[in-house]
Parts: sequence; structure tokens; C-alpha cells
Amino acid sequence: MPSILTMQHPPVRTRSAEAMHAQSSWIEGSPEAAELEQHASQGCSTCARALVNTREATVDLALAEATVAPREGGKRALLDRVRGKLGARRTTFLFQAGPVKQRTLDPAAVVAHKHIADPADVARVAEIDALRAAELRPGDGSARMLSQLARFLDFSVFFISIVRGERATYRAQRGLPETLSAFRELRREMSYCTHCISSDAPFIVENALTEPFFRGNKAATRFGVAAYAGVPLRMTSGIVIGTLCALDFSPRSIPVETTALIEVFARRAVALIERERTPSLLADVVEASSEMADLHTAPWLRDLLAVELSRATSRGRSALITLKTKADPRVVLSLLDEHETAGRLDEGAFGILLPNVGADAVALRVARLRDAAKDVTVGSALAPSGSFTAADWIASALR
Repeated sequence: MPSILTMQHPPVRTRSAEAMHAQSSWIEGSPEAAELEQHASQGCSTCARALVNTREATVDLALAEATVAPREGGKRALLDRVRGKLGARRTTFLFQAGPVKQRTLDPAAVVAHKHIADPADVARVAEIDALRAAELRPGDGSARMLSQLARFLDFSVFFISIVRGERATYRAQRGLPETLSAFRELRREMSYCTHCISSDAPFIVENALTEPFFRGNKAATRFGVAAYAGVPLRMTSGIVIGTLCALDFSPRSIPVETTALIEVFARRAVALIERERTPSLLADVVEASSEMADLHTAPWLRDLLAVELSRATSRGRSALITLKTKADPRVVLSLLDEHETAGRLDEGAFGILLPNVGADAVALRVARLRDAAKDVTVGSALAPSGSFTAADWIASALR
């Protein structure tokens, strides 16, 4: 059995009670269920979350479907019958037999404590310490990267989160209230990031305030963190040390394009963390930097354009502004506004990607660029709808 920190799972998101109830027929009593329970008992967040959410939704639906509200004794008997049918007693740490008040108060915390005790966590701690990954690095571009990501996603808070031992801390953050920004650490059982690391895949929570797996999580109950989208940060050693994540205090639908976008930026987060040990990683992502802006490489920017093209068709408009010049790339850097995401398109051409904008805002930005640099040819194009590629979008903006 592989370590819980290296198990491969697809993203798991909050599901409706009806959807989970429909799945219970194949989950319960099947070989798949036995495998889920085995993984869950070892601390696999994906499996534990699926079991907790499915079983509790089934119990709630069974109670809701009762034609007459049972008295307390009858309610307990009904719960016992449902649990017996589900075989819940086989996984008592997730869903204890007996009255509702005896259920595990915080399933997510139970699983998080298993992460702390996992032998593989020793290697993670050593990797974090070797990279000095948990240290604040104000001038390394991490905060600027989070600001750029925030232009694309309307979440409240963004983190480069490092999970080490019993604590989760941030290397960089954006959006924390001033009263909370001084508190860099929280206990691991409160962090959604520990479950992202365990899942070894994008981890999505659309409403922790109503999800059974997070019912006792203090990030949800005390601080009201309802939504979470995170992706693991995997170092060149193969070890996942943390996440790049976005949080919000209101429930929301989180499409797959959101985590795809975060994954593109996560490559840059990894490169920043490993810049001293593996400088080539950052060279693959960032061509040039200044105190105010970054100029990304053509491969990275094209990957971002491809994701943004898929997002733009359903989340509003985005625009690509192109700059043709044979001048030094630092000239382009000097033209960028703070938090704009830009990079090379090809030899002699650069692009600025403006998310969530309309035609008027694009025209205003183009006019400012033309006034600022007379020797630069400026073009633009809104994200095309339909079956178009990033190359099509670039070609349209360069015309």
C-alpha cells in the first residue's frame, strides 16, 4: 500500500446529497467500498471525504423521507437500521455507531492527524527545511504572483501554503485582513491544504459550511471559510510540500478551469521556492523581472492563454494586448501596470493578458500604451468564442 502522501486520486468536490445518495448503491458493500475504507483508515483524505459525505447524506435523506417524524427512540432505531445497511460500523473513526451525537465531531481533523503521523511526512519536513520553503521571502516575487492570480479569480484570500508537521504556514499571502496577517501559522487539522496534499491532486471545496466532512473544521466554523481551491506544489524531488490555493468566505461553484488556472501559476510558485537549488525552473517560467512586474516565457504564457480561453467563454471576457518591438524586454517591463500578467509571444512580440475586462477597458489600456511608447506597435483582441486556440487568439491580436 503506498503512502497516503503519494496516492493518486482525481479531484473531489462537494456533491449534492441526492448525487451522493445515488452513488451509495455502488459504494456500500462493494470491493470499491472496502478499498475506500482501507485507504481512509490510513488517512487518505479523498477516500475519507467520499465515505463521510455519502454516508451522512444517506442518513439525512432516510430521515427526511420518513412519513412521520419519529420520536427520539424511534429516530435512534432508524439511524441504527440505516447505518447497519451501510455497514458504517466498519469505519467507526469516520461514522461511529449509535445516536447522532456520538458521531465523530470533526472527521477532517481525524484524517489530518493521520497525515502528521505518516512516516512519509518525515521526508516532507526535511525537504521543506532544506529549501527553507516556510520562510517569508518578501522580495522574491511570490506576493506579486499572488496579485496577478487575484486578477483572474474573484476569491478573497490567496496563499502559497507550506504544510510542515503539526502546522500549516504561508510563504506568501494576499487578502488576509490586517488583524490576521500577523498569524502565519494554524494547526494542521484546521487546514484544507493538508487534504490537498493527501489527495495529490487539485482539491475543491464549494461549501465547507454544509459539507459533513468539514462539519467540525474550525476554519469553517470559526472563521467562515466556505470555499477552497488548491493544487499541490511538487518539488523536483517528487515531494509535495504545500499548495497554491484560493479561499473565500461565501459558498461558490468552482469549475475545473479554476484549478487549471491555479496549476499554471503553481509552476511559477514551485520555481520560486526552488530558485536557489534549481535555477533552470525559474528560467523556464520567467524571462525577465523588475520590482513591479514580470515578463514570462512564451511556453508559460501560451499555457495560460489556453486556460484563459476556456474560462473566458463561460466567465466573461478577457483580452490579449500585443506589443511588437525589437527593443530590450526591459522596455516592455517598464510599460506594465502593477499586477498585470505579461510575457513573450514570439521573437519581437510580447503579450499582456487582461482577464475579466470589456472592450472599453481594453481600448483605454491600448491608448495608454501607444502614448507611452511611440516605437511599439500595439494590437489587441478579445478572447474569441467557439473552437479557437491560443494561437488563433494571438494571431488575431497581432493583425
